[in-house]
Amino acid sequence: MKFTKAGIIGAIVLIGLLLLATVVSLLKSDTNHRLASATVDLSRHLVYASYHFEKDDKIIHIGVQPLWIFEGNVAEIMKRDNLLQERLARLGLEIRLHSFLKGDDINFFIRRGDLHGGMLGDMPTLTLAAEADVVIPALVDRGFNSIVAAGFVLVRDLKGLRIGYPFGSFSHHALLEALSADGLTERHVDLRPMDVTEIPEAFRKGEIQVFAAWEPAVSIARKKNPKGVVIHRSRYLGFMVFRKNLLDNHPDAVREILASEIRALRWIQHDGHNLNQSSEWALEAGKVLTGGGMEISAEQSDQIIAQGNDMNLVPLIPAGALQDNGHLHREFTFLKNLGRIAKTSAWDVVVRKFDRDLTAEVLAQPGKYRLDEFDYDTGRRR
Repeated sequence: MKFTKAGIIGAIVLIGLLLLATVVSLLKSDTNHRLASATVDLSRHLVYASYHFEKDDKIIHIGVQPLWIFEGNVAEIMKRDNLLQERLARLGLEIRLHSFLKGDDINFFIRRGDLHGGMLGDMPTLTLAAEADVVIPALVDRGFNSIVAAGFVLVRDLKGLRIGYPFGSFSHHALLEALSADGLTERHVDLRPMDVTEIPEAFRKGEIQVFAAWEPAVSIARKKNPKGVVIHRSRYLGFMVFRKNLLDNHPDAVREILASEIRALRWIQHDGHNLNQSSEWALEAGKVLTGGGMEISAEQSDQIIAQGNDMNLVPLIPAGALQDNGHLHREFTFLKNLGRIAKTSAWDVVVRKFDRDLTAEVLAQPGKYRLDEFDYDTGRRR
């Protein structure tokens, strides 16, 4: 059989087109998988299927994350805040705080209209703000993301290593920024996306050699694999987020919830026992949520908070975080590039949803909001 020059060239072009089509198909499949995972009906989730969100204008539903140190501590204190319940009752309202595994899950139920708000990390906050009518008035945490390796290495030495990380999280963003600062890109490493709860066991088994995550996953992983060394740290922010219609319909209730958060932060600082008590509550809530132990003690949680989280937090959102090309703007751009936020979404629209004045107003009136009075279900009143 004779092959003409034109025929050979045509065959090469055809093969090239077939290969290109295959690559595009794989990329589209990966994108569709991510989109599908983001739109799974979580109301049927094993954990959430039993949750009941009463469709009652008099009940406020808020999502929280007990597996997140230090937000879980604050949320568990607020659950027990008798002053919050009392003051909302005067407004004819009640509040329910529901536990979730992660911020994306909370966002699902906010979008559905089941939740009126939640405590979210910076990435879920930005994702929600880009597509929903929300207001973001306060911080709930300012902690650290860590990159941990099985042995001391520099970031520039991670080339070719297997790295676990929660896709689309602030840890994902911090990991890529750290790699970029040392001249590396995603192509230089073997990235392994996984849920943060899967990271400790994967690190123990050697399935990953490095990971990026937050507490308590970092401490649990290092307990499972004592060779773990923190080689890089970066700050993250956590926020209190409300649907805008809650603020419009019940502005006083939103302020009372913010007052409860401020009380929780002050109560933790009141004496050492309070921090430990809140850690015990959060660990118990995490155990109930996951159906298993947390593999970390309340004392270890206290130590993590004392070393890495800002429990002296004044929950005002730092103005610098909202600047163009600042911390949140860079994360917003990152999420757009990942396809987690629509390309048409504008930063100037999102940034206007952060309202620093609400929390400042509550802080300026400690007597009115009883910010220094503590009445929790411990039976201790001050």
